[in-house]
Amino acid sequence: MKFKEFDAAKWEGLGKDAAGLVAVEALLPLAPKVTCYTADVSICSIICRLAAEEHGVPCLEHRNVDIECEMENYEAWFVKIQPKMTVPCMQYGDDVIGDSKDIMYYLAEKHPGAGLYPEDRKADIDAFVELFYSKFGSIARFTFGHWIHSSDAIRNFIDRGKVEKSIEKLRKLIADYPELRDVGEAKLATKQKFNFVEFMSKVDLGEMDRSMGEVLAAVEAKLEKTAFVCGDTYTLADVTATAFLARVHVVKAETMFGPATAKYWNEAIKTRPSFQKAYVTWKWELTLMHKQVEALARGEEPETVTWAGPPAVL
Repeated sequence: MKFKEFDAAKWEGLGKDAAGLVAVEALLPLAPKVTCYTADVSICSIICRLAAEEHGVPCLEHRNVDIECEMENYEAWFVKIQPKMTVPCMQYGDDVIGDSKDIMYYLAEKHPGAGLYPEDRKADIDAFVELFYSKFGSIARFTFGHWIHSSDAIRNFIDRGKVEKSIEKLRKLIADYPELRDVGEAKLATKQKFNFVEFMSKVDLGEMDRSMGEVLAAVEAKLEKTAFVCGDTYTLADVTATAFLARVHVVKAETMFGPATAKYWNEAIKTRPSFQKAYVTWKWELTLMHKQVEALARGEEPETVTWAGPPAVL
């Protein structure tokens, strides 16, 4: 275990009481550095950021990874951290956790005092979390299906990033980093076989809306009985629900929310400090992707539009 080093000279003149307090602090273990590698628009990334903020993780840094335009997830620096080339990914001291659900439960174990996974509600929380993840493929199709059909500008941007830019980045990775060749070639093969935009353009949007409606109905039913999704305090279920509702809102605003859900969203969720700290992107206009799409539509290079810091989401 690492400990802080006490520099007595630094505190000279503060008095015995102050020096004594600092001396005690010096014996406390150093908190490990924690980095959340996430993409602002990614729903699972929002889960990661929210979980980190709600658990009060110290020494926390959010690092945006552009997975829609620059395709930074295919760059060597990130592949070395996360060979699956997906976000989110959390580096917690020496541990690397590469899945949003695993990140939530990992943090709940590391920071039990936050109370996000209370013993008497674990079964209910687990059931809701599983409901969300069982719909993950539908959430992706709901999102990109609607986006692709909303405008040619968005369709062209997505095609450029998910196909053209991805293949270009992966070929460079393979050529420049022999030690990453195997994972690079495996990912490249999937990209060359699967046309993302073509697949998403054939999605049955009505069916995707109905699938999202099933989760929304479950949320509404719970909120008719309790203040939060699994009881009267905020838990991991609410971390998941917040990210889900934010994604639905990006695509459909509040048109799909029931009355209890709308009240919960506006009065219990958006008012939490974590909503801003975790920069929950709940409007299309807040996303880096939106700004990059606009740049491409103007004939500019979208890569010139970069993530400068967490957006003001409210």
